[in-house]
Amino acid sequence: PGQPGVYRGQARLTTEITDEARPFNVVRAGTRAAVQVAPAERQGQPVWTIHNGVSEFVVAPGFGPSVVAWNLDGDNQLFSYFPKPEGFSFVYPWFGGIHALLMPADRMFWEGMLDRDVAEAEPLQATDASGLVWQGVRLRTRPSTPAVRDFQVELDFTTLGESRLLRFVYRLRNLQAAEQPVRMGCNVAGRL
Repeated sequence: PGQPGVYRGQARLTTEITDEARPFNVVRAGTRAAVQVAPAERQGQPVWTIHNGVSEFVVAPGFGPSVVAWNLDGDNQLFSYFPKPEGFSFVYPWFGGIHALLMPADRMFWEGMLDRDVAEAEPLQATDASGLVWQGVRLRTRPSTPAVRDFQVELDFTTLGESRLLRFVYRLRNLQAAEQPVRMGCNVAGRL
């Protein structure tokens, strides 16, 4: 089968003392179809779009930074306040979408400290250990906030051709020779 999906199989082991069959599943996460990655502008802000033939992802380097849209079958699967952060319950600013967090280990900020800087963005193509070629965008920033300025943050948002998957890799580099405790994470605001 050439389309993404879950396929079932059965493995059989026959020896002199046993004859066993076990079911298994194989997930085809995507195809070799083209993935289009390009800079664009939406509502006055620079964004990067990632089209894979099924899904469109919109990444905003200066808004969070975050993924502000995951368009599938004409509907955005994410809840985002793009292009302007707003309050959400007791949290301000709140961006929504898929938003990475970084803060000192002894403090808690719901939106972290990455929103104070605009991340650099570049197209990315990465082959994983299984030989799958993931394509998308890498965001890179070095926070200006003193409490976390000695870190470099890289965020990879990639997908496969004709896939409903978005792979998110958060890479944090300590730029000091000494240990620095921090808290990192991610907020995901999906539409129900």
